[in-house]
Amino acid sequence: MLGPKWLQLSERLSGPLFTCAGAALAPSESSDIDASLIPHLALFHLYHCLNASIVANREAKYSVAVCLLRQCVETLTIIDLGLQNHTYRDPLLHAWKDGKKSHGEIRRALEQDVWPRYEHGLWDESWRDYFANLAKAVQPYAHYTPELMGWQMAIRASDGGEKLIVETGESPFDAVRTSRITLLQALVVWTLGRLLVENTDHREAVAYRALLDDLRKALGTSKLLFKGREWADELVPFIWFKPGVSWQDQ
Repeated sequence: MLGPKWLQLSERLSGPLFTCAGAALAPSESSDIDASLIPHLALFHLYHCLNASIVANREAKYSVAVCLLRQCVETLTIIDLGLQNHTYRDPLLHAWKDGKKSHGEIRRALEQDVWPRYEHGLWDESWRDYFANLAKAVQPYAHYTPELMGWQMAIRASDGGEKLIVETGESPFDAVRTSRITLLQALVVWTLGRLLVENTDHREAVAYRALLDDLRKALGTSKLLFKGREWADELVPFIWFKPGVSWQDQ
């Protein structure tokens, strides 16, 4: 089974996009090596966290998969900054490394100085609103919180739906959870692609613009993500669909 269109597209794009990002963020002798190394390492961290999240999700280790995605979103901010002109990025990267600027302060700088020139997010919302939703979706999983603990439990209906049974254990499999985390992983891939298209003229990145737009449309019409609402709320541990309503995307 191939899976929904957004999954097929994200799997097709992931490898080439990371290759393009590696070329775009590669340190050079003409740049501030100390500063340019930061986003280069952030890209490696993103790649490893995303792959580890995919493996954990397949093994139904959902709390591990989703907390790794929190790391992915954090690194996207540093990668975004790393793609900017060196005169803008280097002072901010040094300030971040020295503990003088937080991730939140870096995001606010990008929001003010860079994001206004980015195209809209998944639908017609600004990039600011899109990334705020993405960050909010994974914010509760920065530490071991009750919200993160929720991903370790499965709640199933029994007796005609009148009772709920809580299942715990090492890996209680849940098809809906697996798909929802996979969707979030695809959002990370799409976000990386958009950052490349917005900030580089790498021919391969530009060539994938049409596929990235197809991925945007597929993600935006997913039954697991609701347009016109604060969709981060849909990425909490527990969610139910009405009886007879299909949650599966084509």
